[in-house]
Amino acid sequence: MRGQTLRVELTSGALPRERLEPTLLEIASALEAAHRQGIVHRDLKPENILRASDGHIKVVDFGLARTTTASTDAETTLTRAGSRLGTPGYMAPEQLRGEPLDARADIFAFGVMAYELATGTHPFGGSDPAALIERILSDTPPLSDPLNLPALDAIVRRCLQKLPANRYADGAELHEALRGSRLSDPIAPSPSPRRLWWWQFHQIAVSVLCATVLAPLWLSRGWTAGWGSAVFLCALAATTITIALRLHLWFASNVDPDAFPRQRTRVLPWVIALEALLAVVLTTVAIASAGHHDPIAAWLVVTALVLVVSIVVIEPATTSAALGPR
Repeated sequence: MRGQTLRVELTSGALPRERLEPTLLEIASALEAAHRQGIVHRDLKPENILRASDGHIKVVDFGLARTTTASTDAETTLTRAGSRLGTPGYMAPEQLRGEPLDARADIFAFGVMAYELATGTHPFGGSDPAALIERILSDTPPLSDPLNLPALDAIVRRCLQKLPANRYADGAELHEALRGSRLSDPIAPSPSPRRLWWWQFHQIAVSVLCATVLAPLWLSRGWTAGWGSAVFLCALAATTITIALRLHLWFASNVDPDAFPRQRTRVLPWVIALEALLAVVLTTVAIASAGHHDPIAAWLVVTALVLVVSIVVIEPATTSAALGPR
């Protein structure tokens, strides 16, 4: 079969991001097929993964592979205790200790290889076999560095768990996890410290604005026929939640700037929805108050317009200044 191994590709460094995800998916698919047949490879490593001339991945060299056999307690095992076949840098802790194996040994090897393909380096660092084995067998095997792809980092860390029970059960479960994750999404960039202050000021200003609008709503609750109190309570709930969320984002941007972009992505849709609802409530009350209480109506209309401008213009502009275009 024509092609080259992934070890050859690694001589040029980590795989390009656009090639990494399909490569890992094809390897996991091959493991799923093997494990479904009760076959454990036992020597999964870049030297045994071939990229054919058509670009597709082939898992080769099943020389150490064995079929699993069901034991009396319904668990599957492989080889006798004391057998240590494989390549040390890719062997699971139980494989290094010569204990019985199952498909989860391949899952560990996949985690090692996935990290290596993503970074160009071994996850446990170094090349000295003795030191490498010692790190793998330690109570908490240290990874060299986290991956800058959060979804893949989480999958790799589960694959590399010391206890087999904490890993994916087999290739099918691993393949499903990979397909359900956006592996190529990088960690969002940290905010610019020099520009973040303007975004933080905006959060405080909008929070204060939302708090002050409760006063005219309280005054106007008796001017509407029967629904003024209900509207006030609805606005109070929306205002309390949006202020709490904005202050949470402000706090996160100060305490943990690296995690702040992800926090913002998760929280901001709720803030926008609540403030849009509040703008509708303010406009409705303003219309009901017009003609009899024009100053209050004007206050409510202006606040509603400021909230709309904040959502549509100011929030995206301050975010772009702090984090770059979103």
